[in-house]
Amino acid sequence: MKHLTHIEPLEDRIAPATIINPYTVTFQDTDGDSAIVTISKPLFKNPTAAGKILVFTTNDGSTEAFTGNGVGESLSTINLLGRTDAQDMSISVKVIPQVGVGNGQVNVGAIEAANFTVANQVTQNIDLGNITIQGDLGFITAGDNFATPAMKTLTVQSMSTGNTSEVLGPIVKLNVLGNFNSNLAVIGYQFGTIDTINIGGSLSPDSNGDADTGLIQFTGHVGRATIGSITGGPNTNTGELLGLSANLSKIGSLHVLGDITGGAGADSGRVYADTSIGSVTVDGAILGGGGQDSGEVSGSLGTVKIAGGVTGGSGVNSGSILGQFLNATSKTIAAPIGSLTIGGDVTGGSGVSSGDIAGILGTVIIKGNLTGGSGVSSGAILSQVTLPAGTMSPAPMGTLVIAKNLTGGSAGTAAYTGSPATPAVPGDSGIVSALSARSITIGGSLIGGTPGTATNSNHTLTQTADTSGAILVNSVTSLTIGANIVGGDGPNSGIIEAQNGASAYGSIIVNGAVTGGAGDKTGSIFVNAVKSLSIGASLTGGAGDDSGAIEPQSVSSTVAYGTVTVRGNIVGAAGANSGSIYLNVGSSALKGTLGNFHLGGSLIGGSNATRSGEVFAFSSLGPAFIGGSIIGGTGDNSGVLGTTGPLSATVVMGNLTGGQSINSASAVTDSGLIQGGGIVSLDIKGSVTSGVNAGAGTLANCGSIRSTIDIASLTIGGSVTGTTADPVVISAAHGVINSRKPTVDLAIASVTIAGNATWMDLLAGYDGSNTSGSPLGAQVDGSAQIASVTITGNLASSNVVAGVKPDSGGQFGTVGDAAISTRLASGAKSAIASLVIGGTANGDANPADNFGIVAETVARVTVQNGANLAANLTPGTPKSIDTNLFILEVTS
Repeated sequence: MKHLTHIEPLEDRIAPATIINPYTVTFQDTDGDSAIVTISKPLFKNPTAAGKILVFTTNDGSTEAFTGNGVGESLSTINLLGRTDAQDMSISVKVIPQVGVGNGQVNVGAIEAANFTVANQVTQNIDLGNITIQGDLGFITAGDNFATPAMKTLTVQSMSTGNTSEVLGPIVKLNVLGNFNSNLAVIGYQFGTIDTINIGGSLSPDSNGDADTGLIQFTGHVGRATIGSITGGPNTNTGELLGLSANLSKIGSLHVLGDITGGAGADSGRVYADTSIGSVTVDGAILGGGGQDSGEVSGSLGTVKIAGGVTGGSGVNSGSILGQFLNATSKTIAAPIGSLTIGGDVTGGSGVSSGDIAGILGTVIIKGNLTGGSGVSSGAILSQVTLPAGTMSPAPMGTLVIAKNLTGGSAGTAAYTGSPATPAVPGDSGIVSALSARSITIGGSLIGGTPGTATNSNHTLTQTADTSGAILVNSVTSLTIGANIVGGDGPNSGIIEAQNGASAYGSIIVNGAVTGGAGDKTGSIFVNAVKSLSIGASLTGGAGDDSGAIEPQSVSSTVAYGTVTVRGNIVGAAGANSGSIYLNVGSSALKGTLGNFHLGGSLIGGSNATRSGEVFAFSSLGPAFIGGSIIGGTGDNSGVLGTTGPLSATVVMGNLTGGQSINSASAVTDSGLIQGGGIVSLDIKGSVTSGVNAGAGTLANCGSIRSTIDIASLTIGGSVTGTTADPVVISAAHGVINSRKPTVDLAIASVTIAGNATWMDLLAGYDGSNTSGSPLGAQVDGSAQIASVTITGNLASSNVVAGVKPDSGGQFGTVGDAAISTRLASGAKSAIASLVIGGTANGDANPADNFGIVAETVARVTVQNGANLAANLTPGTPKSIDTNLFILEVTS
């Protein structure tokens, strides 16, 4: 058996720093590691020479001579100040591996190769070569001029102290294997560059959270940076990669392997370059903090990819991605963001503009939700440019995709001072704002914001969020909402709205329902022009005015809607203009058109409010198809299909019904109405029924059909049923006047009623501008004519009149009837060419009532296939059909 050779143990005393050769010195650090210092130039010629470069301290912090006792030595400083003979020298400080001894790292307090605080010292500063520290480096200074590299590489385990390193000129490569908690300033205008940054741990403040720690600042460019995580702290400029020197600094690419997290300090957890950042990749999330601009990426941005989400904090601009920079006069300038992809949610915070994406936007893809916060303009996507005055204005953007929901923020809980003054209302949370866009796609729903509370010592108020959950874009080639549009309790929430009156949309597709909310202008679409608009379910109003509405953004320009499709119902509610399509214009010189209109269900008026459940276009409407019925509500202009211009071919598969549950002490008009400035053809497959008021007020135009010009063709598949108080009025003002046909003034060409007609006024020469005091409408044409009326069933308690006004008691068929004085066709007389009644014809049981078939000329009236009852009429003398139903030709 072999025996181990006896080795005499070393003496207890640890050897001091030792020169191995002019390039190498060894020592033992305070943890017991054996360390080796290697330089690329022969400056360790003797202990004196080496001692001028290598400064050691003991455990108690006192300086030790180079040849001291060597007990627990720390390499405090590598001093190269004024050593021009060390120009471009490389330095390596490493551990000599020993099993079970030390911590495997050796720290260096400082490497000083430049002094920028002493006059003329810069002439003695030097550049360095490759620097490697197998441990922590406190700080480093280097650089003799702008152009040449101050260091080729700097590789350290960590830089954990809050000391400031200052470097003049480029660093080719910075490698930090662990955390960077120090302050590194690379200066020299455009030459203050770092080609490559690799930080394996975090860019974050020192253990005290001191300001300006965890900070890398540069004046030129960073070519490529890879950082484990960026984390801000409680003080300013902590955890920050910062490009300085206006219009010079830029970053080629940035890859963050974890999160970017803001802190309580301003500009904490931040990446900024005032010229451009070519690409940004974050494998984690961006999280805002309490400080202004915390958790922020800003500059002119190329491609940005965030694997996680973006979340705002309580600080202004916290948790944001901003295409903007400060110019030389500290003015904020909007800059491009070429493309942006976010793998999670974008969520606003309580801070102003927190959780925002802003700049001149290209393609933006959010794979989660966009949700506003309680702060003003939080959780917002803003494409904008800087105006000469320094303010921001909407700018064009490319394609926007939000895979899930776009939701307005909650107003949150806020404290305020003053009594009884109310706090400022937060707004613009959870919005998309741009001048134009190629396409916008929301995979889920567009949802308005929710209320919060505001309190002081005297009050607790409900605080609404104004303009939340909104798409504010002037023109879009295509806009798609995958599910619903839902209005909120705050005004202008859950809306699509153009930025100005000259808006133009290609297509708007809402696959679900559009529903108004409690706030005004909620759950609505406000654009002036759209080629096609499709709603996959119902359009329903809410309690707020203009809720669940489709209206122009402005009445000062032309309004043009192409094809509009609502697959469900249109339902009005308690709010004025709720559940409506109301294409208003402010001047007769402008047009408001609705082209092809298709409603899969019914058009239903709302309760009490005006213009609820209404489809109206000022210049023209149709062709139109209503798959259900038109049903009036309890308010004026409820359940209305109308236009002041031509109503093209229109089909109503159900009924036309005036409001049936009205209980009003005042007048109610236009509940359940079809109106046109000329009706080309109207086919109602069901019946027409007037309204019913259980109150003391009067009704007018409730369950009626009115044209301010002519009716070319009207077909009713069921019966027409009015009441004594509210007869069904079917009227046309006049024919199309043609000077070459002076005897023709055809106001009503053809009317066919398949059922009975009871309490009906069929009038030619009357327009639709009726009021409760004049329910028949204005008498406008004494030469109006009716060509053909066919009633398959019975005629009862009704009038068929052309160009004639009633007697002083408001009745027709009496000697008091007279021709309307105004004649629009000077050579024409009012006439009824043909009235065919398949059943019976009679008045009513009240002998005081009178009904008439009246015109200057009545050519043919037949009842039950009988003889022509209009033969041998004597002008001015009523001819009785029934006790109180008469045929009368009035004298001119």
